[in-house]
Amino acid sequence: MKKIALIIFLTVLVFTGCRKPSYWLQEAKMAEVNGDVITFEDMKRSFEKGHGGHGAFLEDADMNRDYLQKVIDKQLLVQEGLRIGLDKDEDIREIVKNSRDSKIIEQFYTDEIVKKVAVSEEETKEAFEKSRNLYKVLYILVKDKEESKKAIARIEAGEPFEKVAEEVSIHESKERGGDLGFVMWGVMVKEVEDAVLSMKEGEMRGPIKTRDGWAIVKVTAVEPQDKVEYEKVREELKNKVYNRKLESRKNTYSESLKNKYDIKIFESEIKTALFPDNSDDSEKGKNVILASG
Repeated sequence: MKKIALIIFLTVLVFTGCRKPSYWLQEAKMAEVNGDVITFEDMKRSFEKGHGGHGAFLEDADMNRDYLQKVIDKQLLVQEGLRIGLDKDEDIREIVKNSRDSKIIEQFYTDEIVKKVAVSEEETKEAFEKSRNLYKVLYILVKDKEESKKAIARIEAGEPFEKVAEEVSIHESKERGGDLGFVMWGVMVKEVEDAVLSMKEGEMRGPIKTRDGWAIVKVTAVEPQDKVEYEKVREELKNKVYNRKLESRKNTYSESLKNKYDIKIFESEIKTALFPDNSDDSEKGKNVILASG
């Protein structure tokens, strides 16, 4: 093995206990191992990754030196592994691919979703106005529209909402007769929330299409929350608005990508993989569903 050229440039700032190194120090060479440079930032990132983000190593010169030796040892193992061709091992190639894919997704999500979502003061105040009332809600959720119409017909014919909910709803609230208790803006799915916020006590609405099925809602009580001060709930409301906008941005972008690229779902292969005992070889390769064009 080639001789290790160890070039340490740890400065007085670091070794005398500087907690936050200056910008130039981040790129300063700490060591060089067979031509591969280890910078201060490399060492710091390695330490934080292995210690839950804790940066105590910056507080002590000896700890810096000791940890640098560990980083060098790791780099030696990496270089020796590359020398004997481990980078061509299928398992390692798969790990590298997964790591690359995860980083691409993380960076893309940050750049195209997170960084493009912002909440204005006006939006926060609008959320505050929507949060001025608490609504006591009864809820029924079924899979298809026809079933929801039948449930509504039963209620309008005089059957208690709670009884119908217990018998037909697929929502967890069925055990309580569909009772969601008192709810406010920001806790319901948007389609249901839009309906509830415009309803009066005793009113029923439905069927309402949601991502989970078809909903029926009834407001049994409305309680004003006039004593709530805006400044006390401002940050909480801002976070709710942000999370909603983030989810909306993510869903919208996902749908745009589905429309942009061709996606093929092989239904018969899915059935074969999940239910091999019930599969029919004659159907293999058929039933191709084009999810988008």
